[in-house]
Amino acid sequence: MKTANCLLAFLGGAVAGAAIALLYAPEKGTETRKKISDKVKEGAEYTGDTINDLIEKIQTKAKEGFHKSADATQA
Repeated sequence: MKTANCLLAFLGGAVAGAAIALLYAPEKGTETRKKISDKVKEGAEYTGDTINDLIEKIQTKAKEGFHKSADATQA
């Protein structure tokens, strides 16, 4: 769980840093808002994919543990 929290904190900081950098860029407001929106969507997709991968790994490990415990009780 500690790794997931670090990953989320890192991603949150990266998104915040990117948003601040875009806000200080010398562009029109509409272009800046579009870039921020696009980056937030990219970050959300990446985070969703990462969380789904993590869930799959946890489920796999849980199934392995369940099978090992079932085998141990039958022996």
